[in-house]
Amino acid sequence: TPLPTVAVDPDACVTDEEAINRINISSPRSNQEVRGLVDVTGVVNVENFGFYKLEIARVQDGLWLPIQANRVLVPEEATLVEWDSSLFPPGDYVIQLVVTTNDGDEYPPCRIPIRIVQAN
Repeated sequence: TPLPTVAVDPDACVTDEEAINRINISSPRSNQEVRGLVDVTGVVNVENFGFYKLEIARVQDGLWLPIQANRVLVPEEATLVEWDSSLFPPGDYVIQLVVTTNDGDEYPPCRIPIRIVQAN
């Protein structure tokens, strides 16, 4: 049985600076082509913060693989992770930022579709 395709909900990425909880990936941008080392930048600023993790899945699979996790709050835009995209075959993917509270509750994931291309 094939896995379901990955759905992207743009409302799960909260960029409003007035919002109490902000979860956002600002780079790479939606549908951007990436290769080699990629700085994933964004904001993770929520009440009762526990940790965040960045994951990746092929669009057609929906099988999430971890890239990195971190327990450091990121209240202003900064690098969340430097990631080597060349570890994955070229194709269409979605990266997601999942934020969990100290109580174990998860916010809806902020998902960004990207395309990995071969490094030059």
